[in-house]
Amino acid sequence: FLPPFTSCGMLPIVASFLFSVCVVFSHPHATRGRRSLQFQLRMGLPHPAAQAVRCFEIIRDSLAKLDIPLDRVFRTPMFVTDISQWEAFGRTHHRFFGEHPPATTMVEVSVLIDSEMMIEIEADAWRG
Repeated sequence: FLPPFTSCGMLPIVASFLFSVCVVFSHPHATRGRRSLQFQLRMGLPHPAAQAVRCFEIIRDSLAKLDIPLDRVFRTPMFVTDISQWEAFGRTHHRFFGEHPPATTMVEVSVLIDSEMMIEIEADAWRG
């Protein structure tokens, strides 16, 4: 069962596959977004912190289109390809969320959909 939802933007990864920038379910209080780097960037951001910054900027901008501020984000799981970079990713998380961060976890994965990507971040936010 998938409740009715709206997408606030789609990015083509390849001709036959689209990637949602964020999805808003009809439930009045929850928004779920998942963002990694926009594929048209084709990296150019080799540093882990730079990639994390770009991911959080995309999340922030996608939620802003729905009038949802970052302080409404309550969960941010992060998928990383090199867990030894956890401090760089964590500092970036703190930069965007400050002293009241959402619940988060960081999980190392072997590879992301684009092998140059080092991080992918999900964000769950309250809409209401």
